[in-house]
Amino acid sequence: MEDNTIKDVPKRKKPAEKKTAVSKPLKTADKADNDLMKLFKEFKKNYDEQQSGNFEAIIDETQFKGMYREMVHYYNESGHLHIRNLLKILETLSAYAEGDFSKTLEKLPGKQILANEKLDLLKDNLQGIVSELEQLTTAARGGNFSIRADASRFQGDYGQLLNRMNQTLDMFADKIYLYEAIIDAFPFPISVTDSDMNWTFINKASEEVTGLKRKNVMGKQCSNWNADICKTDRCGIAMLKRGNLTSYFKQPGIDKEFRVDAAYILNDKGERIGHIEIVQDVTAENRKKDYQSAEVNRLTARLKALAEGDLTFETDVREADQYCGEVRQNFVHINKSLEEAKKALNEITHLAREIASGNLMVSIQKRSEKDDLMAALNTMVGRLTDIAKSVQTSAAQVASGSQHISSGTQELSQGTSEQAANVEEISSSMEQMNGAIEQNADNAKETAKIALKVAQDAKDSGKAMSETVSAMKSIADKIGIIQEIARQTNMLALNAAIEAARAGQHGRGFAVVAAEVRRLAEKSQASAKEIDSLSKTSVDIAERAGRKIEDIIPGIQKTSELVEEISISNGEQADGIAQVTRAVQQLEQVIGQTASAAQEMASTSQQLSAQARQLRKKTAFFKVNLSDVDIAESFKVYAKPKSGAQIRKKDIIPDMNESEEHDDFERY
Repeated sequence: MEDNTIKDVPKRKKPAEKKTAVSKPLKTADKADNDLMKLFKEFKKNYDEQQSGNFEAIIDETQFKGMYREMVHYYNESGHLHIRNLLKILETLSAYAEGDFSKTLEKLPGKQILANEKLDLLKDNLQGIVSELEQLTTAARGGNFSIRADASRFQGDYGQLLNRMNQTLDMFADKIYLYEAIIDAFPFPISVTDSDMNWTFINKASEEVTGLKRKNVMGKQCSNWNADICKTDRCGIAMLKRGNLTSYFKQPGIDKEFRVDAAYILNDKGERIGHIEIVQDVTAENRKKDYQSAEVNRLTARLKALAEGDLTFETDVREADQYCGEVRQNFVHINKSLEEAKKALNEITHLAREIASGNLMVSIQKRSEKDDLMAALNTMVGRLTDIAKSVQTSAAQVASGSQHISSGTQELSQGTSEQAANVEEISSSMEQMNGAIEQNADNAKETAKIALKVAQDAKDSGKAMSETVSAMKSIADKIGIIQEIARQTNMLALNAAIEAARAGQHGRGFAVVAAEVRRLAEKSQASAKEIDSLSKTSVDIAERAGRKIEDIIPGIQKTSELVEEISISNGEQADGIAQVTRAVQQLEQVIGQTASAAQEMASTSQQLSAQARQLRKKTAFFKVNLSDVDIAESFKVYAKPKSGAQIRKKDIIPDMNESEEHDDFERY
């Protein structure tokens, strides 16, 4: 390459001055040489300035004169001319570099017109490339990535640039097609918009829902989706801007429900450059949720009714649409289980009604090993059956016992009535006996006075003594009857005490009366024994008196002494008779009380019998299996004694508490 560098001019050695005739011309030549060297240096300096990029540098022409000055002037003008054209070229290139192709370089003179041609060629190439790029951009915006730049229009690196751009577009298009295919493969709609909510992409699923075509909607507002939330505050992007990522909508003409999830699209700097909305068909989910909610509410109401004991509910399940078939089957299974539970509770209710109606003969079977309810119900029925049997048996025993008590009290009442009549007769006889004894005493006294008339009176006395002996024997017989009455009274009092003890609290009053009757009967028996003893003594005395009277004639001397003894004996007899009379009166009172108590006991036994019948009537409400042994035992209350026989303890069925029966028995 040619080196245009201006080299330094070597300095010439000044010749030694010679003072000759030619010295003046030499001085002129030296001056010209110095001016030329100075000019050369200015050229060199200007060259260095131009080479360093200072194209506006010029040589100061005032430093020179004459021809040198004109030379510098034209040199500067020539440089200015080239610099001005260069600056125009640079200005045009700068405009082209900044994308302003409206600038045009004015036509340069001479060979400089080549700059015009090259700049025009540059402009045409750049505008052609821009045109190709605009075509590619327009096609890409329209979703057409198959358009390529025509590299054949350009030569050199421009053609290579477009070829490489086409290759890049091919790779980019392949990726785009791949990504589009991937996004189109998603079964749910996807919508992509820029920051102004203009569509940049929709997938196939979006086309199917909206009926729009991707190529026709690019760059248009996403409100063209025409959902019921478009242009409202429920719009997915509007909700996103308020911080809510999810919204719901319905598409006109489609009986479905959709959910849209929105999110921002960010660039590599984290700046928001658009939005993406993913739409999902939630019709099945919502329909299932609504169906399930409705059926759960119905099931809850049925379970509540079941818990409250209301078994009138139905266990049907509503028909399901195309989305809820599987959910319906689940509820069908649940309601079948509920129907089985309802059926089981109906069976238990039926058993409970049977038990409530008194039927304890129901059959209760455990439905499984863990069926505690039926086991408990069976145990309850068993225990109720035992109680009902026990109550029925006890009621039968009470009824039978009350009948026996009523019969016994009637017999006791009749016996006491007869005893009262006998006692009245005994009382009358005792009064007569008392009068006779008093008469005997008077006679004895009179006998003492009329001892002289003993013989005659002896006959009368013998006769009287015979009558006395007969009367005393009769008294002895009556006393035997009184003893028998006292014994029977004692026996009846004992029986009454036993019956009172069996009657429990209701027989307490009668037990006290029975005890008093028994005590009085024992006293009556003791008194009767004393009277019997006295009557036997009186008979002996009377017999001796008779013998004495028969021997009175030979023993008349002893008449006064015998009469005195008779008087004493009569006094003792009068006292004994008085005691017997009082005892008989007391016995009469006791018999009267016994009769009253017997009447009360009869009334009580009748009431007890009525209550027993009512109890049996009540317990008859329960239907139980009574075996022959149970029936026999229910009526085996007493082994009824023979008339006049004493009831033995072994003849009583020990239905009461054993210790209480012993206590009451021993007490009486």
